[in-house]
Amino acid sequence: MFVAAIALLPYSDARPCEDETAVRWAISQDGGAWHSNYLRIYGKPATDCLVVDLHDVTAHRLGAYYLHYADNTQCVNSILKEDALKFVTEDHVRYIPPSSAAFAALLRWSAFKTTGDKAHLDEFMRIASWLVKNQQNGRWEWRIPIPALDMRPPWISAYTQCYAISVMLRAYQETRNRKYLEAARKAMHWVKRSIKNGGVTFFSRTGAWLEEYPNPNTPSHILNGHLAAMLGVWDYYRVTGDPGAKRLFDAAANAVKADIGKYDLGYWFVYSRLNRVDVINASYMNYVAKNLDVLGAITGDSFFSRYGARVSEYLTSESLFCKMATDRYAREHPSGTPSAGR
Repeated sequence: MFVAAIALLPYSDARPCEDETAVRWAISQDGGAWHSNYLRIYGKPATDCLVVDLHDVTAHRLGAYYLHYADNTQCVNSILKEDALKFVTEDHVRYIPPSSAAFAALLRWSAFKTTGDKAHLDEFMRIASWLVKNQQNGRWEWRIPIPALDMRPPWISAYTQCYAISVMLRAYQETRNRKYLEAARKAMHWVKRSIKNGGVTFFSRTGAWLEEYPNPNTPSHILNGHLAAMLGVWDYYRVTGDPGAKRLFDAAANAVKADIGKYDLGYWFVYSRLNRVDVINASYMNYVAKNLDVLGAITGDSFFSRYGARVSEYLTSESLFCKMATDRYAREHPSGTPSAGR
C-alpha cells in the first residue's frame, strides 16, 4: 500500500500489556530504533470489519472482490476523502491516485453484489469509466514522487495496475463492452514485464515479485502490495484463460513461499525487504493475514492458510508480542536483562 499510509501509531495510541515495563526497560538501556518502532505499532487492527469472500474463487465469472468491508459504502467515502487530502502533486494539485479509485470501485462492486443496490453498481461503473479515460498506453500512472524509494513521476505500480485490472474485468463481464477487457489486457502487458524493462515485476530464481514501487536499482519487495497484486493477475487468468497470467501467478506464489520468512520477526512483520526495522501497523498485519487466507483458497495449498493463522496469532497474542520483543533484546544485549518490576 501507499508509503503515506504506513505511519506507525503514536505511543499514546498503543495498548499496554503485562510485559510493557520490561520492553520500556530495554528501550531505556539503548534506545534501539527497532524496539521503539515495535511499541508504536502495538494495538488491535483497525480493520476488524475486513471480510474475506471465498465464494467461487476459481470460477470464470467474477463475484464480490476477495477482500471487502462489512460497511463498504462508509469505507469508500473515507478512502476517497482521506486520499484527496493526502496526495498532492509536485505542482501542488490535489488528486486521488488511480489505486485509491480502483479500490473504491471494488468496494462499490462488492456492496452491489452483497446488497443488490444498483446505486453501488452505478458508482462502480462511473469509476471504471474514469479509469479507462485515465489510462495512458496501458499504464495508470502516479503523479507524485516517493523520494524515500527513489520513485519519480510518472511511475506505475503493480498494486495499482492489478487493482484496476480487477475493476476492468468486472466492468467487462457486467457490460460486455470490450473497451474494459482491452484496458485490462494493456495493463497486464506492464505487469508481465520486468522492472528492468519498464514493467513492475522482479523475476528471480525463486519466483516473481510484483513490485508496488518498481525501482530496478533497489527492489523493495513490499509484501502486502505483492499479495494484493496477485489477485489482479488471478482475476485476469480467470476471465481470459491466459496461460502467461497463470505462470506469473504461480511464480508470485512461489516467491511468497520462498521469502515470507524474511518478513517474519517471530512476533510481527516488517514492511519490505529493505530493512528489518520498519514494521507494519496492525491494520496491515490483518490485511496480510486475510490475503494469505485467500491465496490458500485459490491454490489449495495449506502453506498460505497456515501462515495466515500465524499472522493472526501475532495480532491476538499480546503477551507473545511483548515477550518475544524483550527476549530478542536480551539475546542481543547480554549485559543486562529486564526485570518485570522495573
